[in-house]
Amino acid sequence: MGSMMKHATYEPYDRTLTVKNRSFYAYNLVGEDKKYTIFTNLSNSEDFEFDIPSNFTGVLGYVNAKDYSVQYKLDGNHLVLPSYSTIILEN
Repeated sequence: MGSMMKHATYEPYDRTLTVKNRSFYAYNLVGEDKKYTIFTNLSNSEDFEFDIPSNFTGVLGYVNAKDYSVQYKLDGNHLVLPSYSTIILEN
């Protein structure tokens, strides 16, 4: 991912998701042959639930800064992202 990040461009994600929840950020990093979608929930208490794109190929990384034992939940394309966490999906 290091070389892809060097030449990546930023693209906004679905603006309606970020407008609904001011503690939620979503964007794409697009490289020559890869695309990553990053979702971040900065809420101090609320989980954020939404459907992710059907074309994702996997979870590249996840971290919860509040409690490292708390994990995201992914059921099909429905994602539950806990508070203080970030997930990176590979498209």
